[in-house]
Amino acid sequence: MRKLLTLIIGAALLSGCQTADDALTTTSTPVTVSGPAAGAIAGDMA
Repeated sequence: MRKLLTLIIGAALLSGCQTADDALTTTSTPVTVSGPAAGAIAGDMA
């Protein structure tokens, strides 16, 4: 019973940290990535 109470309290605290203000917006400007940077990123993903 004590573990369940601890789990519920922990979940409540962690869920309270989420805010709607941190969401991605559709009005953000895209960042241009240079050719060498894109190649380095693609190389890390392969």
